[in-house]
Amino acid sequence: MLDFDAQRADISVIQSKVPFLRNHIISSHFLAPFLPGFQALMLHASAIVRRGRTAVFLALDEGGKTTAVRLSHSGIILGDDQVIVRRSGKGFRVFGTPWGLHVDAEANAPLSGIFLLKKAATFSLTPLETGKLIPFIWKEIQRPLAILPNPLKKKAFLLVCDLVDTVPTWEMAFPRDFIDWNTVDRKIMTHPRATFVK
Repeated sequence: MLDFDAQRADISVIQSKVPFLRNHIISSHFLAPFLPGFQALMLHASAIVRRGRTAVFLALDEGGKTTAVRLSHSGIILGDDQVIVRRSGKGFRVFGTPWGLHVDAEANAPLSGIFLLKKAATFSLTPLETGKLIPFIWKEIQRPLAILPNPLKKKAFLLVCDLVDTVPTWEMAFPRDFIDWNTVDRKIMTHPRATFVK
């Protein structure tokens, strides 16, 4: 039973199913619907902290999210599949989750750039219009939020809009073996800084 007003979930299980549920009940799709109530969203994305700031990489499945963060020779990978983005003051922070192959679920840092990935023969960064990114993010997060009452769905959508309006966004084209991290660092270093927390 899910109670979004009380931010509570009650689960009743058959005793014989307890071992299975211990390993499977707490998934990103179970947690995601509760996050908008805390000014947060679960993003299907990878994220890496470099020099105290976080770059988030969005893509469809097999679109390069894991590859992107693994190409960095320094930094802390918060996640390569699911990360949490939460409003913090006038900006947003990114939190690692336990879901993915490369994660640091104990770390968080300010969000300083969102990059929509595109596979290409050469590396390039192009500023991205919010009109392109909002529908992309909403489509990616909509399924687990389908059970929300309408006021919370609206809250989640407005949070997506605010996220894209607040944080600089780019389309990042890259080959499978190269990202110009100096260019990425220059872009995310221009965003206001907050303190990195480990």
